[in-house]
Amino acid sequence: IMPMVRMDGLLRPAREQKYAVAAFECWNSANIYGIAAGAAECEMPVIFQASPVEYDIMGGPEALRKIVELYVDMTGITAALHLDHGSTLAQVAECVKANFTSVMLDASRESFEKNMELSKRAVEIARQYNISVEAELGNVGGCEGEFVDRDVDPNDALTNPDEAAMFVRKTGINCLAVAIG
Repeated sequence: IMPMVRMDGLLRPAREQKYAVAAFECWNSANIYGIAAGAAECEMPVIFQASPVEYDIMGGPEALRKIVELYVDMTGITAALHLDHGSTLAQVAECVKANFTSVMLDASRESFEKNMELSKRAVEIARQYNISVEAELGNVGGCEGEFVDRDVDPNDALTNPDEAAMFVRKTGINCLAVAIG
């Protein structure tokens, strides 16, 4: 089986060479095969991602990883497998143990300080396994996994650039999802 790579390992060259890396939600084998086949046809790397709701549909994070690995190996693509909008450290640990290559702890609904504390703990969990970590700052809004935001004033939810720089520096995260409007 071809090994998958960390999400930040896909994003660095994309930023340097000015191209996008698509990230797709995964909820069944046909969907995952379509993503892999499309990435192979385009000769582009791809990010497979799933929230806990989605990977539970697949039988858990380890089952999802095995199916993604099968199609990554079959098509020869370069890919990352990412926990999307995990809301607890237990979900982060579960996906780390299932050999995801990237995890996101979305504690953006918490206070800035609590979000920073939880994100730093997610980094400590993932770093032991050389897995990249994404966090969210601000409120991107909409429906994310099991979360549905309503009545959020968009002006109150935007990410403050100064807070973002401090957040990244103090937590050690590799990627940051921000609310830009």
